Amino acid sequence: MYVFGGVNQRGENNPHVYQLDMNSFKWTKKETTGHVPAPRDDHSICMDGDNLYLFGGYVSGVRHNDLYVYSFASNKWDQLFANHPFHEIEESKEFPCPRSG
Repeated sequence: MYVFGGVNQRGENNPHVYQLDMNSFKWTKKETTGHVPAPRDDHSICMDGDNLYLFGGYVSGVRHNDLYVYSFASNKWDQLFANHPFHEIEESKEFPCPRSG
């Protein structure tokens, strides 16, 4: 199992990827490379093959609609879509508006 982000008890967001070994239940903090997403919470993550996709969430209290992919093989993040605030896309509707949850 993999976990990214979230909020600690001091209200700070976490920018790290953690891996849980499902056999030993031991956590490991992954040292990732590339264009690491800003720390956030209330985002969406899904897995497809050897990749983990991260979309949106709250970054410093502001909703985002950026999209990142994390490759397990290379241990690297890449940004696929930059954040566009709602006022920039209200007219076009060509991609999802910033969201969380």
